[in-house]
Parts: sequence; C-alpha cells; structure tokens
Amino acid sequence: MILFCGLALAAPRLWLQGAALAQLGVAEPAPVGGGVGGEIGVHVGAEPVLSLAAGASEAVITAPNSHAAGIYVDVRWPARTGPYVLGGFAHQHVTGLDSLKEAPGQVFLATHEAVSHRSGFSVGAGVAIPSFWPEDDPLGRVHAELRGRMMVLPAGDGPLLVGLVELGGRIEIGKD
Repeated sequence: MILFCGLALAAPRLWLQGAALAQLGVAEPAPVGGGVGGEIGVHVGAEPVLSLAAGASEAVITAPNSHAAGIYVDVRWPARTGPYVLGGFAHQHVTGLDSLKEAPGQVFLATHEAVSHRSGFSVGAGVAIPSFWPEDDPLGRVHAELRGRMMVLPAGDGPLLVGLVELGGRIEIGKD
C-alpha cells in the first residue's frame, strides 16, 4: 500500500489478458463473427481498485464477409476479482476479406483504402473469477474472465450497436 494525501492507495499492478470473442451487430443484416483479443492494463487507486486498460481485437464477421478489428481504452471498477463495470472509447475498422487477402499488413495497420473507420464508446460488465491458488503462488495471479461489451459506433457503415462476448484469462504482474 502507498499513502497519498492520507489515502491508502494500492500499489499499481500491471496485468495482461487474452480472450476469445463472439461479435454480434444489432441491425439487419446482423453481422456475426468470432475472433481473438488482448489487452494490457494497470490497477491504480484506493481499494476498491480502479483499472485502466487498452486493448485490441481481430475478428472475421459475416453479412458481409469481412475482417473487423477493434481498439479500445477502458476504465473498469472495481478491477481485481468479482463483478465489474467498464466504459470508455471504442474504435472499429472493417474491410472485406478480399482486401485482407490482398494486403494483410495494410489491413491490420488500418491503412488500406478499403478500411472503413468508426469511432464511439463502449460500456459493459464482466466478472473476474479468482484463482483457486493462493496469491503467493504464481498461479494465484491467473484469473478467468467473462464479460459483455456494447460498442456504440454512430459514424460510418455498419450497425450502430455492436455487442461482444469475451471469455479469457488474465495474469497480474507485480506485488501489492
């Protein structure tokens, strides 16, 4: 713990997370798909801890057959284990699978001329399931996570609302 202006603050703790995800656009035709994601974050603040995270995802979606990539910056509270809420900035870019085959590097970097960019915000909730091992054991820093996220993306082509369901694992690095 760190004392700051009389408040007991938790020492910042870095964490890494990977997840499998399912995506559903809430519109007709409703694009559905699946992919993978990852994020890096840091727990900060007084107990209960606040968390700041930045992440990215890659998915293949239908209607039309496309590649969708997302980036986001979130605030989560409370952040360690148990249920939490999150919110923040979201950005998605979508392009056809033909463009992905033609120029994968440009599509992944979102510089290809066929990439459609959309920005907005996301809100969600999840649960971080605590490890069965004690925290002083290396496996005690590994947590399973399940979360749902709704992205609101008002500009560009595609549905206004895009829902994600993510199942993954998180490892915390550092000491309290």
